[in-house]
Amino acid sequence: MDRLTAMRWFWLGILNVQRYEALLEQFGTLEAAWDALNPALLKALGCKKSSIDGLIQRKADCDAEALLERCEREQTYLVSIEDDDYPNMLKEIADPPVMLSYCGDLSVFASSSDVMKLNYVALVGARAMSSYGRQLTEEIVPPLVRTGVVTVSGLAKGVDSHVATVTLDCGGKTVAVLGHGIQFKLSKDDASLARRIVEGGGVVMSEFPLDMVPQKYTFPMRNRIIAGLSSCTVVIQAGEQSGSLITARLALEYNRDVYAVPGSIFDPSCRGCHELIAKGEAKILGGPEEILSDLGMEDAEEDVEVVLEDAVQQAVFAVLSKQPVRVSEIQESTDVAISKVNTALTELELLGVVTKDVEGCWRRL
Repeated sequence: MDRLTAMRWFWLGILNVQRYEALLEQFGTLEAAWDALNPALLKALGCKKSSIDGLIQRKADCDAEALLERCEREQTYLVSIEDDDYPNMLKEIADPPVMLSYCGDLSVFASSSDVMKLNYVALVGARAMSSYGRQLTEEIVPPLVRTGVVTVSGLAKGVDSHVATVTLDCGGKTVAVLGHGIQFKLSKDDASLARRIVEGGGVVMSEFPLDMVPQKYTFPMRNRIIAGLSSCTVVIQAGEQSGSLITARLALEYNRDVYAVPGSIFDPSCRGCHELIAKGEAKILGGPEEILSDLGMEDAEEDVEVVLEDAVQQAVFAVLSKQPVRVSEIQESTDVAISKVNTALTELELLGVVTKDVEGCWRRL
């Protein structure tokens, strides 16, 4: 369809795939359907009676040429389900968005081959990310990026935004799907991350009208796109009522694999993951290598042996693992003076082989 027609329907914000197909069947083209759009047609399409007057006014106010000029200035574009560069994975779900606005490079979705279809992994989780969720993200994402996986998430605070950040820090590409219009004003941090995503060769996208504000129902709709774009979904951390569970169950509906990471039984932010596992809706994820194996891939990075000449550093490093521990526990295990333990930990951190989390616990990298 032509760009003006696409913008008009996108701005109106009512065009799901069922309405799209009905209009094409009745009018042949969306151009003709736009000219015929009136209250009776909106009612026939299933629009609520209370919204019809507002939609007619929104149609009358629509200046598609001005909207396209504004998008051009802001490097925002539209892609429709009729276009060759529309993401192929989305076409496979029952209710794909008819149009998407986006910033970035759609060539990240360029291939329709079965091999490339496997290169998109959704990683979602709690907004109130714990140090455990942060560590999980930092352990799972880098091996995926090294194999060429494109990560997909929602740009929300917590796990979602950290997935994007870690992906970019590793030199990978990521896709962020928004729960509001793409020209809705973001916070300073979110806007900065969105710019990084685009500059890194990824995409920020939305199916909602350019000026749409976030609403309660927009996030489940956003979640179906996250699940639909991806060959599998990984739930890193989720409470009982988490939106991540919606994403996981949508992925199951689309016949895509779902993984969940178990956590402490005392941590409410892990109960959603445990629920998915208990109901047999998700595989227990023991590590990123399991995702790669199911995708027919393998992490190319070889384990690097850490060689330390200092005896105290050796003793401290030997008791560390991926499980964070407190300095007092390291001291008890090594029987080395606490001052020397602290010095060794600082030296090991400078060597880039250990790290300290926000709770003051140490672990290997």
